Amino acid sequence: MKKILLLLCVIQLFSACAKKADSAAGRAESASYDSSDNVPRARETDAETYNSDISRKFIVTASLTLYLTDLEKGEAILTEIMGKYNAYTTETSIYNNVLYYTIKVPADIYRECFEELKTIGKIKNFNESREDVTLNYYDLEGRLKTKRELMKKYQEYLGKAINIEEIMTVEKQIAELQNEIERMGKDFTKLNNSIDFPTIRLVLNGPRNNNVYYTESIGDKIKNLFNGFGGYVSTTITILIGLIIYGIPTLIVLLLLYLILFGKIGILKKVWRLLNDRKTKSVK
Repeated sequence: MKKILLLLCVIQLFSACAKKADSAAGRAESASYDSSDNVPRARETDAETYNSDISRKFIVTASLTLYLTDLEKGEAILTEIMGKYNAYTTETSIYNNVLYYTIKVPADIYRECFEELKTIGKIKNFNESREDVTLNYYDLEGRLKTKRELMKKYQEYLGKAINIEEIMTVEKQIAELQNEIERMGKDFTKLNNSIDFPTIRLVLNGPRNNNVYYTESIGDKIKNLFNGFGGYVSTTITILIGLIIYGIPTLIVLLLLYLILFGKIGILKKVWRLLNDRKTKSVK
């Protein structure tokens, strides 16, 4: 019982720490904003609970639409820029003569990459948004750290448990805590990735009357015509060969069956005549 009471005391201690962290986050969230730079500044009364020099965390998302006279050349330039800035695509699609890309860029060189992408073609429109996730980031980081420390306490206590009841109780708590840690860890990793790799949604519009992806040249049409004719000839020859290989033997077999059953041999005819003769004799 003493050990169980000790465990409860430990849990209450960590719960109090978590509540204290949440309270500090709440006070930070109520900080006033400076209109000159949109960076939250803590009130003087909260100076002890909020660090104004804290590293801000942003999720940056941008979109850019360009017009190009040569879509293939634009693709080549885009590939070169992405290699230069170690960027990568998470989604690519083509519709008519328009290319759509979702690009992820390292945050420290995002600005240079975005400005260079603008040089690929004539800008139709672009926009950029910055979501401040500082409070969410540090709150999630703190709660995850607290739960990991609590997990260590549980594991230490498990090694000291002396009966089955205590072991099962602690193992249940460990399993539940492990699930929470894994879930929060995935959320934290996803948030980190969104912060470390801003997203650029790029649209490249090619010439409207020059669809390089769907227009066939005369040579391609002639080639396709001959390919179609060749396919027709090969199909016809295959059918004829099949008729020769399978049709003639099948016809011979059917002819033999007819001769045996109904023709000159006429087994079925003879059996039928014999049955009729017996029936006639029985009636007399």
